[in-house]
Amino acid sequence: MKSKSSQKNRPNLASRARQVRSKLRFGRGAQIFIALFLVSGLLIVWRSLAGSPTLYPHQYSMYLCGGFSNAADPPAVAKTPTDYSCVDQSAESLSYRLYKGHFGAEPSTTLYSSYTQKLAGDRMKPAAFSQLLYQTSPRQSLSTTQFVEAVYRDLYGTALPVSSLATWKTPLDSGKVDRPATVLNMAVSSGAKDGSRAKFVIYRKSKPRVAVTQTLLAGQRARLKEAQQLKAKTEPTYAEITRRIQTAQSLSATVKSVSQKANASITLANITASEK
Repeated sequence: MKSKSSQKNRPNLASRARQVRSKLRFGRGAQIFIALFLVSGLLIVWRSLAGSPTLYPHQYSMYLCGGFSNAADPPAVAKTPTDYSCVDQSAESLSYRLYKGHFGAEPSTTLYSSYTQKLAGDRMKPAAFSQLLYQTSPRQSLSTTQFVEAVYRDLYGTALPVSSLATWKTPLDSGKVDRPATVLNMAVSSGAKDGSRAKFVIYRKSKPRVAVTQTLLAGQRARLKEAQQLKAKTEPTYAEITRRIQTAQSLSATVKSVSQKANASITLANITASEK
């Protein structure tokens, strides 16, 4: 007959088996999470540094678009509707519309070059750029209605319909958006693009091409370096992570089997003890 101490140890064995199995499951999940986190981080950093117009509207030069017969002398209009869409979202086009929205006039050659560099080269976000322009905008003193009507007129090329006044005025009155955001929202709308395109084409033909310098910020450079280091570390260890996951799965199955046997043994011992 087995001793009482051995019977008491069996529940402890089952309990430890469950703890080990639980830890293995956690370890496997943690490894998968870490692997996914590293890959996601690399993708995010890559996107933040990519120069593709399709990823970051308004942060690229219009000369990346098609339809320009000569880099130094763009045609009066783009050749296809696709080119229109690309040019409309370029740094040159947006800086032109935002300046008109805030100041009611076209920017000088110096400002045009500076603003294009800020958006396409320094990668300033359009929202921050609109905030910057508003700081010196003469339209700060206008009433909300006057402000909305003036911006709409200069960007859309027509008077603001009475039926559309509330669409722009109500969010301002309620505090949901501020004036710089309103100008930006109007500037990126299809109506503003259509209403400003013809004048922008004429304006742009009289200006020299802006030589955009891609100046990555210190933070971006640091993220790029870190991404490269993570990539170098992740690639050779991916196989190891996979191997560890497979090992954990195997150990988990073994522990489960041991636990089931222990539980069965404990049940048998309890039945035997009750019969005595």
